[in-house]
Amino acid sequence: MMITAYFWLFTLSFYCHLFVTSSRHKPISTHNYSAFPDEFKFGVGTSAYQNEGAWNTSGKSPNIWDFSTHNQPEKILDRSNADITCDGYNKLEEDIELIAQLKVHCYRFSVSWTRLFPMGYVTTVNPDGVRYYNKVIDLVLAKNITPMITMYHWDLPQSLQNLGGWANPKLANIFVEYADRLFALFGDRVKVWTTFNEPSHICKNAYNGFSAPYLSEDGIGTYLCGHTLLRAHGKTYRLYQRKYKKTQGGSIGIAAETDWYEPLNASSVADRRSVRDYMEMNFGWFVHPIYSKTGDYSPVMRKRIDFVSRAQNFTHSRLPRFTKQEIKEIRGSYDYLGLNHYTTFLLTAAGQNVPATPSYASDANVLLSQDRLWELTGWENFVVVPEGIRYLLHYIGQRYGYDIPISITENGYAGAASEDINDDNRIKYMNGYIQQVLQAINEGSNVVSYIYWTLMDNFEWSRGYTLKFGLYHVDFLSANRTRTPKKSAKVFQNIVVTKQVDNTFDPVEFVH
Repeated sequence: MMITAYFWLFTLSFYCHLFVTSSRHKPISTHNYSAFPDEFKFGVGTSAYQNEGAWNTSGKSPNIWDFSTHNQPEKILDRSNADITCDGYNKLEEDIELIAQLKVHCYRFSVSWTRLFPMGYVTTVNPDGVRYYNKVIDLVLAKNITPMITMYHWDLPQSLQNLGGWANPKLANIFVEYADRLFALFGDRVKVWTTFNEPSHICKNAYNGFSAPYLSEDGIGTYLCGHTLLRAHGKTYRLYQRKYKKTQGGSIGIAAETDWYEPLNASSVADRRSVRDYMEMNFGWFVHPIYSKTGDYSPVMRKRIDFVSRAQNFTHSRLPRFTKQEIKEIRGSYDYLGLNHYTTFLLTAAGQNVPATPSYASDANVLLSQDRLWELTGWENFVVVPEGIRYLLHYIGQRYGYDIPISITENGYAGAASEDINDDNRIKYMNGYIQQVLQAINEGSNVVSYIYWTLMDNFEWSRGYTLKFGLYHVDFLSANRTRTPKKSAKVFQNIVVTKQVDNTFDPVEFVH
């Protein structure tokens, strides 16, 4: 990877200036691991809508992505959908074998809400959906792999979207009822749960027209959505502790996403302050209420949105308020922190003018860019800066405590549509980021697992099939959706088996 002298210059300055009251990072302990600890877990992940297909099979009803891709195909870059995608629903046994070939310790997957509960409510359960996910869990366990279930990976039942979706506060209780049934159905075997995948993505992109259901209520629906998700998460965690923890003994977290941010001008006080504030507005939006010692929204976020709302003549803040009971219920509602991370941006302060039209971007009030010399991927915004994940891990330790167990629930390389099985760029990305995770552990970060995203090429949301993240190539032109291991699959297997990164490893075949 090409890193400019300028990058190192502002990185050094950033170490000195970002935190006013303490050092850049202050590990609670240090190690000298040349390889990952024995107890460290590696895995791969998928999501239901991106992989399963079978969109209307055996009683499954439409979710918001089914509805949107069928009714607004122009919203998808290549006008595609995931009606079949990888056909994972019908190729389950084959796919579990592919996972087992990687020698991983865990498999993170999501369940399709409408495959289990077609009406959206738990009043009607779909036996075929229960059968399918029981089979997934049992096949995974038979391979001595730990199943990790994500309850919600962006595929809200369309029936609940018709009621207002996540902007409707009633959905918090509906989600808790859904989670309750998941625990009852699968909790005897599933011990690792994630409530929501990338909650800020759910709420920002749904209401700024970038993702299903493609709404235009930016800066208003955005925060109503986030408020509902946080309440739903807190209630779900407390339900599990009260009703299931003693008998099932599982753990629950949320998978929050963030890029890493560096000040565009490391000597600029305004740029350094903007980095600090944007981390509070973006990552801290969902992490601060759950993982901080005080709970509630970050004071930075509260102050900024309250101020802009007043300037826009709103009679009350566009950021809702929790009750004291809700703050208490949400604060500490975790057993681990799921972290999704892909890339790094440069950040500078934006102008102070308050636009008349509300939006999350104007509330955040920053300008993002990237160094033109950073290595590119198939997605223009996903540049390769491995050090970013280490800096982020130390930020989390510094801001929220090094005692919080962190599972890296997503990290992966965005290949172009033309990518074939000789994916050397993915290998370089993977080796670099995983090595930085090990270095962070040696410096005191409490990382317990790493989940590579993703198992195989699939439907990449609004980008359709124009990007490839998989360790396995999928031939979407074949009726069989033929899977072929990429070079990176064999490299990842070697990392899993040896618990270390070997940049000289030249893969030939899988270890059996």
